[in-house]
Amino acid sequence: MSTAQRPAALKEPADTGERHRLSVPGGLAALSLDAMASVAYGPEAIVLVLALAGGAGLGFTIPVTLTIAALLGVLTFSYRQVIAAFPEGGGAYGVAKTHLGRRAGLVAGASLVIDYVLNVAVSVAAGVAALTSALPELLPYTVWLCLAVLALVTVVNLRGIAHSARAFIVPTVVYVGAILLVIVAGLVRGEPAADLTHQADGVQAVGVLLLLKAFANGCASLTGVEAIANAVPSFRRPRVRRAQRAEVALGGLLAVMLLGIAALIEKSRSRAPGSFAVPQTSSWPGAMVAAPRSFSAGVAVEACRVRPRTRGWPVPGSSGRLPLQGGRARPSAAPRAGRAP
Repeated sequence: MSTAQRPAALKEPADTGERHRLSVPGGLAALSLDAMASVAYGPEAIVLVLALAGGAGLGFTIPVTLTIAALLGVLTFSYRQVIAAFPEGGGAYGVAKTHLGRRAGLVAGASLVIDYVLNVAVSVAAGVAALTSALPELLPYTVWLCLAVLALVTVVNLRGIAHSARAFIVPTVVYVGAILLVIVAGLVRGEPAADLTHQADGVQAVGVLLLLKAFANGCASLTGVEAIANAVPSFRRPRVRRAQRAEVALGGLLAVMLLGIAALIEKSRSRAPGSFAVPQTSSWPGAMVAAPRSFSAGVAVEACRVRPRTRGWPVPGSSGRLPLQGGRARPSAAPRAGRAP
């Protein structure tokens, strides 16, 4: 091959790079599953704490959820600004490194890596637990099911961010649709589908510490909101605008689902003021809503992969803070479309 022909052979078509990047729906599918899946267990965490005070404690479910929704609005607005200020991506790492120094940036980056690794374990375990609650005969194979799900999302993500986004669009739509369907059906339905109320034992008084604990537990619903700000270079042009739209859409969806589930809890409490409803997932509807949480592991796998060509997250890879295979690309390597070298 002549010297004149070599650059043309290695050069990608003009539209190839953009075609393998994310649109707004694709960004929600590939980068927002962690945050969306948190809605499945965030309200439950609030109820389990407030239930210690019986029906009186559950009366604070909506105020606590409204506080968390307000914090979600602040986070969404803040990350929208981070996206504009750091279009190269990096999220908390970029902000900390620029304004607080290199060491603070490394601490932020390391904490995010640990968080995503732990998210894989939590999300896969939660999804498989929902599946085995619907099919108890699968309980002896829990570990193997977890490993199978992890292998599945790993294989999907190895094909690149655009391919993984297409693969996760359907589970995302099913998950959001199932949550909204449960909310609408529960608010419209006159009577509960099943009597799951139980009297509270050892009722405690509603105090500040109890409310703060409920708020802290409910903040689990906010995990993963930063994922879009971490991967701005993975979006199509105009990257900043598309990433900001995806961030706002994520915040809106989370707020609607959080407040909707809180409204369901309040409606259930008003029917039986002296009792509380125990969260149940041992049914097909419950498993259908909770099982997609396992696919949020794909977010962790995808977020931990580095794309030097697009300067994607984590930026420590492009700063020489990660191994060569996870950071810098060799100058002689020609990256394949939509995949990291």
